[in-house]
Amino acid sequence: MLNLYPAYVARHYYLLVVVVALGVIQAAASVAGLRGLQIGGRLWRREFAWGALCLCLAGGAARFVVATPDYLSPGLAGTELIAMFGAGTMTALALSLAGGLLCPAPGRWRAPAPQGQQPLVGGCYCRLERPPETPRGLVVLLPDPDLAPEAVAPTAAAVVRSGFACGLVSWADDSPVYPDALAYVPMAVSRCGHCAGPQPAMLVVIGFGLAGDLALRAACEDEHVSLVLAIAPALGPQSISEGLLLLREMSLPEAWRWRRRWGRRAFAQRLRAGEALARLRGRAALCLSHGDGFFQPDGVIGEAALCGTDVRFLSPCSHQELVLKHAPRLVSEWLARSGEADAASAR
Repeated sequence: MLNLYPAYVARHYYLLVVVVALGVIQAAASVAGLRGLQIGGRLWRREFAWGALCLCLAGGAARFVVATPDYLSPGLAGTELIAMFGAGTMTALALSLAGGLLCPAPGRWRAPAPQGQQPLVGGCYCRLERPPETPRGLVVLLPDPDLAPEAVAPTAAAVVRSGFACGLVSWADDSPVYPDALAYVPMAVSRCGHCAGPQPAMLVVIGFGLAGDLALRAACEDEHVSLVLAIAPALGPQSISEGLLLLREMSLPEAWRWRRRWGRRAFAQRLRAGEALARLRGRAALCLSHGDGFFQPDGVIGEAALCGTDVRFLSPCSHQELVLKHAPRLVSEWLARSGEADAASAR
């Protein structure tokens, strides 16, 4: 049985540990980019986080010394101090996780109304968006099945501004299923290809997240695909995060639901996107970030570069930031560069 005497000294030890541990956790979460541990659900600036840590250390220690005149007197033994340190640390962790509940959660794809869309396989649809002028080619856009429907809208608009027709695939209520998913790209080309002529000058496939793995696999089976862009792909089941890295993207309850929602590992295993890269060679391009909390395909990147794949790493940012903020600019640059290369080869 614990002998917490004097009781006020035990309380002050507990409060000191809570304050100091909370500062340490918040500073570490800021450095590691763990939004799910950051109070407020958004990353603090590192300068602010380190300042908060110093304030917690200095302020907590000063208050403890001033408010606890008996802290040097015989009192709490080692067992009691261990209990106070453990309880204080767990309280700080619980406060951090509770503060991280405000972290914006990734949405989920919902089946859209089928009006004006072409049916594909398994309840999926493809919507055609085209520029006012004659399209330079056709882009098949495979959205991220782990993000909200609105996440792909900026990239679709960038494709149309670049002068390409865009065949935007919409998932059904469930996530993509193998092998039905392999038919999405050929059927989208069949449904939407007429807008760019019987044989589009350029046929581009773009995929996000695990749909990037699907884009790579579909493109390697079709020699008519000029370019395939995989943005934040997994490239294999071993790259799918299941631990602490998920807190870069969401809170702990959301991470638990994310892991259990659908069979990502089995889907990635069957697609074998790493093997598809070797077959695509110069027709593939990857965009990745070391700050991605969903996928960490570092083990495959060296092999991809050796195969002639254009691999681009962005400054550390989350999976959602990569898809929402950076993808439209990157897609516009890739499409413009591909168009210039085709024009040069035609001359």
